[in-house]
Amino acid sequence: MKVVAEREISYTMCRSKLAEILEKILKAELIRLGWDLQKTHDLEKLSGELRARHSDLIKDITRCFFGN
Repeated sequence: MKVVAEREISYTMCRSKLAEILEKILKAELIRLGWDLQKTHDLEKLSGELRARHSDLIKDITRCFFGN
């Protein structure tokens, strides 16, 4: 039981850290494209902003994570 609990905690922590890293990457690309920094943690909103700016990064991220 302890091992299962440890794995679930590790998974949750990794998932949270991955979302944080992805948020920073998306914001960095948006800033590079002239976007004014906004306080948001909404990955879908940030992705939409990149799509609106026709960023190649969003295409690469989509392909990496979703295989499209």
